[in-house]
Amino acid sequence: MAASETRCQVNGEERSLDWDGRYARIGQVKPGETATLTFPITERTDVVNIEKRPYTLVRKGNEVVSIDPAGRYYPFCQRGHYRSNTTRWRTIERFVSEERISV
Repeated sequence: MAASETRCQVNGEERSLDWDGRYARIGQVKPGETATLTFPITERTDVVNIEKRPYTLVRKGNEVVSIDPAGRYYPFCQRGHYRSNTTRWRTIERFVSEERISV
């Protein structure tokens, strides 16, 4: 991922990014505001030998999304949904205490 291709928005408005090593500095985000970072995740194909057999791996980011041959009895890494560039959102409820903790 190239840092220059990363984009930031806070509440839908573009914001410039600074970098501290691998960490993006986006400035102040107030409670209730939404910060969004957008960056490309590249896909690559590699041919590797596993147990003296050649396999073709398709990787997206750090994830193997396809392997050929897939396996005779149990097909491995059939994750075509990762290749779509569409986030699969899910709603999770988290516990947040009403009590304020002071340090």
